[in-house]
Amino acid sequence: MEPMEFDQEDSVYTWMTGDHIESLAAQMSTKVPPGYDGRTSWFAYEEAIDDWVDFTTLEADKRGPALNNRLVGDAAVYKPLLDRDALKDAQNGVQYFKDMLRQHFVKGPDSVFLYRFFHLVKANRGAQDYLRWIGRFAVSRKRCRDAWMDTLAPPGDPATNQEFLAMAARENVNPRDPDVWARYCEARAMAFSETFPLNRNLLALIFLVNADLTEQQRERMTSALALRGILVRDYTFDNLREVFIELFCAPRSSLENPNLRAQSNGRSFCIIDHGELDHSYGYWVEDDDTGEEGFLPEFEDTFWVFDNDSHAWVSTPFQGRRLRRGHRKGKGKGRGKKGRTRFRPMQRKGRYGKGFEVAEESPPSWAETADDPTYFAGKKGKGKGKPREGANKWQLARQRSGCRKRTLDSEQREVQGRQGRERIPS
Repeated sequence: MEPMEFDQEDSVYTWMTGDHIESLAAQMSTKVPPGYDGRTSWFAYEEAIDDWVDFTTLEADKRGPALNNRLVGDAAVYKPLLDRDALKDAQNGVQYFKDMLRQHFVKGPDSVFLYRFFHLVKANRGAQDYLRWIGRFAVSRKRCRDAWMDTLAPPGDPATNQEFLAMAARENVNPRDPDVWARYCEARAMAFSETFPLNRNLLALIFLVNADLTEQQRERMTSALALRGILVRDYTFDNLREVFIELFCAPRSSLENPNLRAQSNGRSFCIIDHGELDHSYGYWVEDDDTGEEGFLPEFEDTFWVFDNDSHAWVSTPFQGRRLRRGHRKGKGKGRGKKGRTRFRPMQRKGRYGKGFEVAEESPPSWAETADDPTYFAGKKGKGKGKPREGANKWQLARQRSGCRKRTLDSEQREVQGRQGRERIPS
């Protein structure tokens, strides 16, 4: 199976090609919020806003106007729709900014939930490392549950909410008390979270199917769970994750090294071609573990993969490499394969395409050819032909000298004839 693709909100890009717009993370500071041009992922922008709010030193009433001022490109069209007074609200200014813009770049909550649900169901492990894939699956599960909670309709006004008024009358509390209203909203959200379509057991079964285990690995896992008294109906994501880490992710020397991820021996790549990319020489390779294609510099442990959605090169530093030639493990459909159009392979004889220039060799001198009995003018005066039988190097050198002498004599006679014609009076 093909490896699971990265989400846009999982990647941080160092430089955006095309219009040469710097990444959102590179533009943030304690007083400058992230910018948005309306073309990148809205979910990544929302997470960037939340991260900025956590560490900003800007006053609360100036955060909303600062976010509004950072809208550029296609997103700048919606600036007049935002209320300036609502943006200056110290409590809800940032939330108002996100709620007003979200409807112009993302579909409704139901569509977002279906998108998150499909991504969770199709999160196959492929050739990924177990520990990395488990973390990504856990993030997808959280995003799917959060998208489900967004489908909950707002409670409305406390004075007109009949359910809230009935609860206040039943418990004999004041309906105008803010704490009573907050307790009602919290209980309402908790009750709605229990209606999540994927219960704990079904989610664990989806996790087990997407793990792509072999028959031997599946037998080991079921035996380990059976010894603990855990049957199929008792499977949950937590106990499956614990068994996966114990059986497939723990290092060989668990007593000496308590870390889940053992010390890496580097990454293994299959060399597809070698050449040049943006004046940097290296190899076009395929990662044996993930199936991704990209550029690997010759003397730098950094793997560059081209992202088609954002038209950006994503760099991944690592330590240690193992290069090999031969058949690739993937089928040439991995992520980053379209970036090869920007790679200039080394020019070879009989290959199509334009490679980079290679210095030409200088022709041999007369002294070198005189000592080589296999060198003389072949057919049509090009290349090296078959030497004449019985001829040694001295005869060949004498033959070449005679050819040169006859050529000089003919040129001299032609010059003398031209001078003689000029002396004849007209």
